[in-house]
Amino acid sequence: MDPTAETITIRETLALLDGPFEAVASGVAQNHYAFWLGSGISLGRVDGLLKIIPRTLEFLRSNINPGDANCEFKKSLERALDLAAPSDEERKKIDLGQPVDTWPVAEEFARRLRNNYARLLDVKVGTEPDDFLLWNGVNVGATYANPLIPPDVEHLCMAILVLEGVASEVATANWDGLVEKAADQLSSAQPCVVCVSSDNLKEPDRQSRIYKFHGCAIRAVADEAGYRRFLIARRQQLIAWLSDQEHKAMVASLLKLALNRPTLIVGLSAQDENVQALFAEAQEKSPWKWDKAKPSLVFSGEQLGGDQATLLQNHYLETYTPDNRAAINDGSLIRAYAKQLLSALVLHVLGEKLKHLALRVIAALPPADRNEIFNGITKLRDEIASFGKTGSVEFVQQLIDYQARAISMFRDGRACDVPRPYHPLTSFPVQQIDSDLSLPSSGLCEVGVAVAILGLGIRDGHWTLELSDVADLSSGTLRLVTATATAKVLLARDSSAAVRLRQHSHLVDGDDLIVVHASEIDPAFARSPVKAPGRTGKLGTRDVSIREILKGATNIGDVLRDFRVRVAV
Repeated sequence: MDPTAETITIRETLALLDGPFEAVASGVAQNHYAFWLGSGISLGRVDGLLKIIPRTLEFLRSNINPGDANCEFKKSLERALDLAAPSDEERKKIDLGQPVDTWPVAEEFARRLRNNYARLLDVKVGTEPDDFLLWNGVNVGATYANPLIPPDVEHLCMAILVLEGVASEVATANWDGLVEKAADQLSSAQPCVVCVSSDNLKEPDRQSRIYKFHGCAIRAVADEAGYRRFLIARRQQLIAWLSDQEHKAMVASLLKLALNRPTLIVGLSAQDENVQALFAEAQEKSPWKWDKAKPSLVFSGEQLGGDQATLLQNHYLETYTPDNRAAINDGSLIRAYAKQLLSALVLHVLGEKLKHLALRVIAALPPADRNEIFNGITKLRDEIASFGKTGSVEFVQQLIDYQARAISMFRDGRACDVPRPYHPLTSFPVQQIDSDLSLPSSGLCEVGVAVAILGLGIRDGHWTLELSDVADLSSGTLRLVTATATAKVLLARDSSAAVRLRQHSHLVDGDDLIVVHASEIDPAFARSPVKAPGRTGKLGTRDVSIREILKGATNIGDVLRDFRVRVAV
């Protein structure tokens, strides 16, 4: 039985990205896709509609004055309940003297109002402001701007994609600030420009622009006079949004995005009229044509909702015909929820970057052997995916921690301090990596080959790999386990970095340890790969240079044999 969007693992999601959705994954790695995010990515951290709707109804009910026959709150509650179209029998079960969550019909009303939430929030209360129900009933500040709410898997993964340079354009209907909060936590450089007003759009570029086209609760709470009016939720606002003068700059930016970038929609139902109208207008100007090999509008989820299908129809216009409707729908849906898809995209992007880096130093190998290097990288990527529990924030945080520690030790000879910021493999999308003039001396190209060798060794049964203890300075980057021994593995850019690894207690003489150097090893640093110190039975420290191995290699077999001889496994 095929996995569902909820049960699919990260590794199974990677198989989708390597298979039917390879073009989408490749496009993400090239920073070609614009991400459109909805409330589905934050359901693990902030309340969804099924909680917000009863809260809003309760706000109205609890403010009713029983002694006032013309109480405005009671009138507004009655108008709100009418939107749920209750039957006569259901109306009898409504007790205004009791909290809403005790009503037998409360859950059913919430389900009915979920797709009618904009009309609910458009209910007016006497002479109060138009957004009174949103601001006070939903309680935007407490619900969406609580500084104690931590980012979840989706927000951390989006932050990683931003820092890797492959999510430079992000549009979101979400009021919370969890994506930008995650990015700020993982980087001291504040990598995101958050755009709510036209003035924000004029700010200098950073690594990503986040277009919060329904407003931002963080800013609305911090500057109510400046940003409260940008909170979009009421139906009247959604209908008027496209032509409202105050939103024209935002609409223009999003139209450009919809016209020029393929779109990956994650956690967004697309039910809002303004989203539908925006994409319809974009396609009237320049419609996309359906191409199975390169889908330009892709959704993440279990199935396409009616509003998402409408968006597809508007997106492809005349190419969305009865003959190919089913093919378009199937080819536009990645059956994985946001946690699994974004986690898999992070690993895919890292893998594609490592392949591109490795290619720079293995160009002399035959094409089939170069493919083997790529297979090795994919194998190790999939092994890492298997370490993680599906949808686990612990897995993503562990990935961040391990990568930051490994790259810091590789480059600087010491593990960075805890909490560790994320260290991107590169800050460029795949096709721009070669523009980095420091690349030849960075050692990253050789790291790609080292990763491939480790992956091929797993595939061929020579060893398995275990994660190291990041709290232990001397635990290595990872552990290589054979049938007879376990050796710690450290990566070092050059001999100078290896010296610093010893100075910072990461490299301890006498340990069964493999130090993989990217560049040539200084003669004074070289050691015998097989001589055991004393009678301990351990092989001690073995140093191996990827650059030296590649110098004499004519095929992938040479590379693997030379590595195994040098490290004595």
